[in-house]
Amino acid sequence: MNWRYTLLFVILALFMSGCSLVRPDTAGDSGSASRRIAELESRIADLEAYIASLENQNGAALIQPGLISEDVGADVDPLVSVVERRDGCPGFVCAQIQVNTDGSYYSTRVYQKDSTGRLIPEDLATIIRAMNSGDYEAILATNFTGICVPEKEDAEYAFTLYVGTRQIDLSNCTQDLSGNPEPIQTIRSVLDSYGYTIQL
Repeated sequence: MNWRYTLLFVILALFMSGCSLVRPDTAGDSGSASRRIAELESRIADLEAYIASLENQNGAALIQPGLISEDVGADVDPLVSVVERRDGCPGFVCAQIQVNTDGSYYSTRVYQKDSTGRLIPEDLATIIRAMNSGDYEAILATNFTGICVPEKEDAEYAFTLYVGTRQIDLSNCTQDLSGNPEPIQTIRSVLDSYGYTIQL
């Protein structure tokens, strides 16, 4: 069974047990109610520890919201960055993520806490392989022919890729990325597994 469903059942069980916190036969026993509350708090603490262990096992969600680690981005070269622009955000920048060559990443999203973390080695290697094999001349030769106005209702995703000594700038408002070409497809897939979704 998926661990998220297990977690849902556990939370439901805690809620149901909390509903019977003060039973008719113990309504006058404040000591019994206090013991019941202490028991629930202990079970919640166990549940939080269980969630943390599941996240570590999956290699994802190793994000520390609101914490900007000093070693993320410090003396490390960027590998890829993605900026989401659309109306309704300060300066039309709604979200941004940067992944560095050592796998560390830093993401921001308007009205949410910043997040830092590190890709597992397999995911980092997957992105690097895809970037090294991308046909950038073919992608850059395409043109987006629709309407893309981030200042109104459209969303622009601007990719900056660092491949060798090259800096390659791609945008779904400039190039035709609707076919999800590599390495865009791989970048989207990996970042999505870390909670950063790119909807082209």
